[in-house]
Formats: sequence, C-alpha cells, structure tokens
Amino acid sequence: MLNELQNINASERVLVESSGGTIAMALTIILQAPSQTMVQLNLQT
Repeated sequence: MLNELQNINASERVLVESSGGTIAMALTIILQAPSQTMVQLNLQT
C-alpha cells in the first residue's frame, strides 16, 4: 500500500480507510520516526 501511495501525484486526493494500528505504522514509516512514535500514535483516542 505504501509503495502505491508514493507513486500518486501530489495533486491527487486519496482516501485510505484502515485501523488505527495500520495508520500509525504507515505514518511512522512515512515520517521515518522512531518506533516509540508508532506506539504513541496508536494510543491516541
């Protein structure tokens, strides 16, 4: 999924529906953040 999103033109709109854990993991990878960031993102309500 992330590879597909990287190839999308910046002017295109994309809707991604998923669970919080998957979204937290994707954001952590995209932002190249430490693993602890994923845990913090996943615990937000």
